[in-house]
Amino acid sequence: MRSGGVALLWGPPRSGTTWLFNVVRHMLEHGDMGYQTWVFGHRAPRPIKGLPLLVKSHQAHSLDELVGLSETGNVNLATIFRDPHVTFQSLLRTQSVHGDELVSWLSRDIESLREALDVLPVGVVIREEWIEERAPEVIAALGALLDIPLSDTAAQATADRYSRENVRRSISDLARSRGWAHSFDHYDRESHWHANHIAPPDHPVEDITDDQRAELDRLSLIVDELTENHGILNTEPLPVTKRNRPVAHDLLRSQRWASRPRWRSTLLLGRK
Repeated sequence: MRSGGVALLWGPPRSGTTWLFNVVRHMLEHGDMGYQTWVFGHRAPRPIKGLPLLVKSHQAHSLDELVGLSETGNVNLATIFRDPHVTFQSLLRTQSVHGDELVSWLSRDIESLREALDVLPVGVVIREEWIEERAPEVIAALGALLDIPLSDTAAQATADRYSRENVRRSISDLARSRGWAHSFDHYDRESHWHANHIAPPDHPVEDITDDQRAELDRLSLIVDELTENHGILNTEPLPVTKRNRPVAHDLLRSQRWASRPRWRSTLLLGRK
């Protein structure tokens, strides 16, 4: 990311995308490297020559909108997934939409991210479940992927800064200082941490239907397969075709992305 490029930091809602977004932001700031951000659902920034662009999204849609944003054609995809059953419970907690619709949204997002991993030359998978025990390894691997110099000490410090408890504390501080209610409409415009972002430990598990469970089981198999094939902590080196190389603009213009439905970003990001 020293000479620009685009880092796609994507994952289904409630899967750790905001953690990933903030970790990469912190890594760049730690290295005194400038950058721009674009959260899908908000206005795209005007590109600044030589600055990397971090794109946060919950769905691999509208890749054609990235055309021209990277002078070098250097596009890296880092996706983050969480057990779909746990993700669904978190969506039930934070969204006022029927469970069947939430399952369909989650299915669409995971399927679109699978397609992106098949299409883009550089793409890796991170599991939210790794954050608790393996965050320093994940962060070090991200630094290597994105060409952000990071010592082992800095990787550990970043992992500590963005541990679950420290993030929970930061969100509580934001809520107190800004008078947030327990509503997802309240969020920080820089970090995109939301009020009520992390569930309390005693939050109840909601009942789900047999059809919902069956679809979540199917999605779990997809996520496990993507982790096996693209996991950032895999011990085998990435195939040559998945290493950092320019992405042709005709690929980014592919029309098959243009027709993909979008997440209802006002539910997730608030209104601007």
